[in-house]
Amino acid sequence: MIELQIRPYYRAQVSAEALTTMAESVRQRVFPQAAIIGIILTGDAEIRALNRDFRGLDKPTDVLSFDQNIPDPESGIEYVGDIIISIPTARKQAQAGGHSLMHELQLLIIHGMLHLAGHDHDTSAREARMWHEQSTLLTSLNNPLAKNFLPKDSK
Repeated sequence: MIELQIRPYYRAQVSAEALTTMAESVRQRVFPQAAIIGIILTGDAEIRALNRDFRGLDKPTDVLSFDQNIPDPESGIEYVGDIIISIPTARKQAQAGGHSLMHELQLLIIHGMLHLAGHDHDTSAREARMWHEQSTLLTSLNNPLAKNFLPKDSK
């Protein structure tokens, strides 16, 4: 289950229904068992504070993931964690890449979920596995950014 929160200023800028539907589809592929994931869409100031407090980097970023892996007290279903996304940073990246904000948000949600599932890109081998998973999931959404994560000789 996806629990989407959009800070008030950004609510008119994105479709909560489309994002929730897409994120739940991805969640079912990444976490086939019942699971709850929180997604928060916010601004640069909030994500900058989180980045500073939890990663020691005093600057905004596009996406942060915080794993919880605890049972939800009401349902008993595992609360996997939270994905925090900065709408202004996502918008800048989408504009720079020449694609839509929705495609960028799909990428960032997938990226965050893969981190919650234990994927990382801290070594070349782990990055290759994570990029492959991102590409596969983006392809399933017909997202043109999928090609950006294929191995160099496949593009």
